[in-house]
Amino acid sequence: MKRYKGLLAALVTAVLAVVCVRLFFAMILVIPADGERPALYAGDRVWVSRSAYGIRLPFSGRWGYRRVGTSAVSEGDWVAFNNPVAGPDVPLERREVFVGRCLGLPGDTLWFGVDGCPSRRRDEICGDAWPVVVPAKGRKVKVEPWSARLYGQAVNGHERVKAAVIDDSLCVDGRMISCYRFGQDFYWMSSSAASGQAMDSRTFGLVPATHLVGRLVCVLYSLDPDVPWYKSFRTDRVGVLLPAAD
Repeated sequence: MKRYKGLLAALVTAVLAVVCVRLFFAMILVIPADGERPALYAGDRVWVSRSAYGIRLPFSGRWGYRRVGTSAVSEGDWVAFNNPVAGPDVPLERREVFVGRCLGLPGDTLWFGVDGCPSRRRDEICGDAWPVVVPAKGRKVKVEPWSARLYGQAVNGHERVKAAVIDDSLCVDGRMISCYRFGQDFYWMSSSAASGQAMDSRTFGLVPATHLVGRLVCVLYSLDPDVPWYKSFRTDRVGVLLPAAD
């Protein structure tokens, strides 16, 4: 009987250890599509450090968002983050996890040309260009006609107030505004979602700091989804480190 109790205790301890690692320190994600090549391939199994930006405590729906320790996201980081437009009724931990690269930090100004693609420098865009400031906690951002929808989406989804876009202007709590002071940091991300559709913050919106899951570290191994299972293992994708931040 003592032997069985010892085995049971060891099994319970092992399970709890795995759960704690999964909740607080690390997770493995499967890349669903080739939208992030050449760094990531469909079928890559990627190691994600959940503690890279501070440990986000689980069950935020019960006692609110909490993060133990903080560390800044760097431009160019490969980041795992929860879908920022899943809807207010979907708990944070149950939202789909996207994988993408951070292209804009809080306070950065990104420039957009006629093709809609962002650039960090105005002189890299030919012709007309429109600036969009990535919101930083406690700093006012000016609301322009071309940024009203983006900011309105962020306010509605993450600022606990109601916003509406009326004639390319932003209305917050029934009042038309020209500037808005955000209550947390936001990031501009690219992403390849589970659907396989390549997107960025023009599609799914700005990513708030609360939705950061962790930083991608390396590809553990990779299985090619387009070939038979017995040929799917990619020998050249084992332990591949992701490119460092720019």
